[in-house]
Amino acid sequence: MSLLALAACDRPEADPTTVLAGLDALAFVPPGECRLLGRDGNEILCETRMPLLVERYEVSRAEWDRWMQTADAALAPELPALPEAWPEAVPTWPVSGVTLVEARAFAASRGMRLPTASEWIRIAAGTRAQPWPWGLARASAVANTAELGLGRPVPVGAFEQGASPDSVYDLLGNVAEWVDEPLPLVGGGDAEVRSLAWALGGSYATRLWKIHELDPAGRIAVVHVDLDPHARALDVGLRCVVDARAWLAANAPELGATARERDGLRRIGARWGRDAVPLLEELVLAPGARTSLRWLLEGARG
Repeated sequence: MSLLALAACDRPEADPTTVLAGLDALAFVPPGECRLLGRDGNEILCETRMPLLVERYEVSRAEWDRWMQTADAALAPELPALPEAWPEAVPTWPVSGVTLVEARAFAASRGMRLPTASEWIRIAAGTRAQPWPWGLARASAVANTAELGLGRPVPVGAFEQGASPDSVYDLLGNVAEWVDEPLPLVGGGDAEVRSLAWALGGSYATRLWKIHELDPAGRIAVVHVDLDPHARALDVGLRCVVDARAWLAANAPELGATARERDGLRRIGARWGRDAVPLLEELVLAPGARTSLRWLLEGARG
């Protein structure tokens, strides 16, 4: 457990109410396609059609609690009692036990949304359609799944080696994540099953799943959990995404103009890397562009 605690402590302890801290918690994922190919001739295209900012970490209980202070009580009268269902009061653990409706409302309160199933798979599998977020080969001790034997969540972002190349953590394990717009079932399927929502990524209660694989007949299988949208599960939470262009254009004035903020923005740009350069160049050339966007671009160019 000491290694897990050390990794979790590496997360920046910035003021969560500042726009710059919010940006630091987002990964940049460029447009791209992830093609899943079956031996039966079927293909599923998973894609991000626009540049996205993706939460690097699953939404934590602390973040959920802050939202609860202002959330509309009419959304779900049972929401205030939700923490009582959590086995331990650990604010850095991922939130769980929320319905799809509540997850959507939380994301909207941040000016964000849930990823679609197509986007989630593209984020997790990259453009090479790799079976694991970290690469092409199975690995051990890279995710909080049943093999670890903890039987509970751990602080979000604890598994450094399990992150994707875009620096998105816990895509497999810890808690499964609600997504919107499940993929069309290859070959059809039962109408009742098609009406259910999806949670992707598995959890501390499931074995380490591949993002996708082929079944014995060579058909594409995306490992997911079918859930009623109103269901509550103690191992299902969420992460949010947003259109990168719209978010940056709207929030650039609030990112700051001090030397400290300049250094922070350059560091974020460097983490995003060259994939972010085309969008940032476009935004920097727009009339009235803020200095904060230029600093992000400087970091991305390296």
